[in-house]
Amino acid sequence: MLYLEAKIDEIKFNLISKNIKYIRNFKYKTISTKEEIIYNKEKVKTYNYYVRLINKLKKYVKNNEYIDFYTTYDKFNNLICLITKFDINTIDVNIPIEIRIIIGDKKDTYINASYYQGKCGILYLEEFVSKSRRNGYGSIMLENLNYIINNINNELNNYNKNRKTNEFKLIQIIKGKAIPFKSIISQDDLNKLYLKYGFEVDEDNYLFKNRE
Repeated sequence: MLYLEAKIDEIKFNLISKNIKYIRNFKYKTISTKEEIIYNKEKVKTYNYYVRLINKLKKYVKNNEYIDFYTTYDKFNNLICLITKFDINTIDVNIPIEIRIIIGDKKDTYINASYYQGKCGILYLEEFVSKSRRNGYGSIMLENLNYIINNINNELNNYNKNRKTNEFKLIQIIKGKAIPFKSIISQDDLNKLYLKYGFEVDEDNYLFKNRE
């Protein structure tokens, strides 16, 4: 059991410290239910959770696209990863941006988003997708939206520094439409969630928020 505890602590430490090299080279396997008798059942469950979590994250950090991730604990005391991913070199009309919470099972939560420019940079939010009810992950995403935007703006700034002109305006406005994942959250509850975090929501469920 001490072996598993050490492995769990090792994985969590490297996730929290954003050790990209460790994540890319990660090779641990989950423990099958047949082996649970050798260990403590709850420790096996926890160990397998973190092995699945880091293996999912590994798929996001294997190439050179921009990715930032932030680790925090959910209400179940599990470490989760909030990731932001986009490729600044593929801009056409806009830049697709993936904002996702990954956990140690198949039930990710994410918002489809994109960046485009008007008088300023605009982050546009679209479909809200969650596979679990009342887990608080939607709140975690919206609580950390300023953190996410700050990191995107830093990347846009770094890109501009290597060009003769400022090609990208920094994000100052958040727009979008509240589109619920129907089997999990109602339109009304989704609107209330956005309102809770300072968004204006009109009668057609369109969103607006100036950055503070």
